[in-house]
Amino acid sequence: MLMVAVLMVPNALLQAQSLTLSTDRDSIVLGDQAQLELTLIAPPGSRITRWPALPDSFNHLEVVGRSGLDSVRQGDRIRYTQQLSVTGFDSGRWVIPPVSAVVNSKEWRSGPLSLYVQPIRLEGSGYNDIREIREAGPAGPNWKRILVFALGLALIVFILYRWWTNRAKRGTGTITVSKGTAYGEAMRAIQTLRQDQLLERGEMKAYYSRLYDIYRVYLGAISGRNMLQQTTDGLLLHLKPDLKGPVFSGTAEALRVCDAVKFAKYLPPAEQGKRTMEQVMDSIEALNRQP
Repeated sequence: MLMVAVLMVPNALLQAQSLTLSTDRDSIVLGDQAQLELTLIAPPGSRITRWPALPDSFNHLEVVGRSGLDSVRQGDRIRYTQQLSVTGFDSGRWVIPPVSAVVNSKEWRSGPLSLYVQPIRLEGSGYNDIREIREAGPAGPNWKRILVFALGLALIVFILYRWWTNRAKRGTGTITVSKGTAYGEAMRAIQTLRQDQLLERGEMKAYYSRLYDIYRVYLGAISGRNMLQQTTDGLLLHLKPDLKGPVFSGTAEALRVCDAVKFAKYLPPAEQGKRTMEQVMDSIEALNRQP
């Protein structure tokens, strides 16, 4: 009996010690966050010489938050835990590699995990059933639409005029409009759009087209580049280094809603229109704060 007890001691210690890596979900939307948990269970008095570490960026994923190391006693064991917040801006299924810890001079390894980053999907069959763009049939002049485009064109001409004036004064090179000037013009244009009450009158396409043009004119003004001909994917690629986390995902959602209304005849509810305007304003605010 004594020999059996002696043989069972190492096995009991092995069972009492483990390292696991778990997540609260196996898929997230582009720009959303998943919570990872590192858990190490070891006997009291164990000497931890290396704690598992994930780099800030790995395999199309980014660690955006780390909690401190927490410990709690559970019977004859101690449970060590750490929480990590992970996000991704590239759609696809990505592997979270195994991690390891060294406890009492012995290395313990966790298993790998996979996290699926989904592209942003908009609600409503009108968006998902996108078809090729076709020319509309002949119709009479739409004076409201003409007025909207005239105002947008006037804004563009004004910003280009200011840019050209600054360029002429400085004499050489491509001069961008100051962020303060571009920011003020963009916010005044958004305020005018809000006062025109296009959402309340059901003029969805005019509302979203005008909002998208205001944002692209602002980007062109601060970068000195022509953003009016850029696709949504091109704009997001340009913005990715400067916008992070929820602001980037909100901007992506806003631009894709504008595309859906313009090209796929998607008719979102009025609340979505207000949310899209707020997302565009948040993006402009974030860019304006950039050094």
